[in-house]
Amino acid sequence: MNRPLGLTIFSMVYFIVGIVYLGYAVIRLDFAFSFTGMNSEFEILALTIVGIGAFVQMIIGIALFMGKKWGRLACSVLAIIGVIIGVVMAFSYVPFILSILLHGFVIWYMTRPNVVAYFQSNDSSKSNLSFSTRSNDAMDILKERYARGEITKEEFEQMKKDLNT
Repeated sequence: MNRPLGLTIFSMVYFIVGIVYLGYAVIRLDFAFSFTGMNSEFEILALTIVGIGAFVQMIIGIALFMGKKWGRLACSVLAIIGVIIGVVMAFSYVPFILSILLHGFVIWYMTRPNVVAYFQSNDSSKSNLSFSTRSNDAMDILKERYARGEITKEEFEQMKKDLNT
């Protein structure tokens, strides 16, 4: 299945914004250690956290581009956190309403049927066995064990029942 265009755009935005934040954190940290402009350990810690977050954002962007299920999950979780923060902060700072709308759009888009289907088809095509194939393989193994006489009919029926639930 082809990657949806919106997903390509999201992945590129995630990656580019991650690069921008990482660059900002590195430049500011370099400034902090080169000059006396920033002596606060808190600021250094905050910029380090921004840098780590930027790196994580870049990895999520790559995962979205590659169709990794965990990338979609991470993107959705971050968007939910963004909505929550936006709702809390909207009472004190109006531009956070835009944050709520943007993160809400990300959540909506990540639940679109074509996006979900892309991640499911991409994930199962890259793994050796999809869930349904694994289930069929387990049943085939069970049948072979019964045919070879390794298990009794009662054990076969119980295991078959266990596999179907």
